[in-house]
Amino acid sequence: MGLPHLKLVKFDPKPDKSNSENCMLTLIARSEDVVKLPTKSLGHGIISKKELMPVVYLAESLTKAINGMCITSIVNTLEEEYHS
Repeated sequence: MGLPHLKLVKFDPKPDKSNSENCMLTLIARSEDVVKLPTKSLGHGIISKKELMPVVYLAESLTKAINGMCITSIVNTLEEEYHS
C-alpha cells in the first residue's frame, strides 16, 4: 500500500465563478487560526508557508481541496488583531 500521489495546491486568494465566498479574515492577536481558503487545485496537496504580511504567516500544510476550498492555518504574531 503506497502513499497517494501529492501535488502542490496553489493558493489563490481570489474567488472564481465556482467560488464566490468572501475572503475576509479577523485574526486575534498572537494566535493561530484554522481557515478555509479558495483554491483552483484538485485533490490532496501541500501549501507552502508564506508571509502574507509582516508577522502574519500562512502555515505549510498538507490539505485536500474540496469544492474549491482547502483547510490550512494562519499565524498572527502581531500584538493586535488583524483585519483583512
